[in-house]
Amino acid sequence: MKCLNKYVCCLLAYVNAGLLHAAPAAVAVAAPAVLEAGTSSQYRNEDHVGNYNFGYDESHTSGGSFRRETGNALGVKTGSYGLTDADGRVRVVHYVADEHGFRVSVATNEPGTQVSSPAAASITRPAVPVVVKGPVAAIAAPLAAPVATAVVAPVAGPPPKP
Repeated sequence: MKCLNKYVCCLLAYVNAGLLHAAPAAVAVAAPAVLEAGTSSQYRNEDHVGNYNFGYDESHTSGGSFRRETGNALGVKTGSYGLTDADGRVRVVHYVADEHGFRVSVATNEPGTQVSSPAAASITRPAVPVVVKGPVAAIAAPLAAPVATAVVAPVAGPPPKP
């Protein structure tokens, strides 16, 4: 038998000599069947002034998720989103974006979480201005990376309701 590739020949020689053993056959383990059932709904409303609301709700045997948001012509947005798992874990995020900024509150019963306020961070400035001494090293020009382009195809379906 003539080998076309010396690496394949060496590999076959090791296997035939009993020095290299094939991987054991995979054993299929059937996962318990879960009857999956659920529902989903969605809505969307808007006027020509800038007021809107939208949302969806989907629930199924292994959990679910939802989102709701309302906005007005002044730019105020309020909403919430959340998820539930089949084991009873729940996370709900409520948010408001208005002239006072973006604020969030999270309610959850997930293990490993505790009451905290991570967004209450203070920003400080150094008391003395930072002065750079000596020349600053030049940064090498970045390498050009190939850019992949995607073709966007239209999605067939009914037009959205006004």
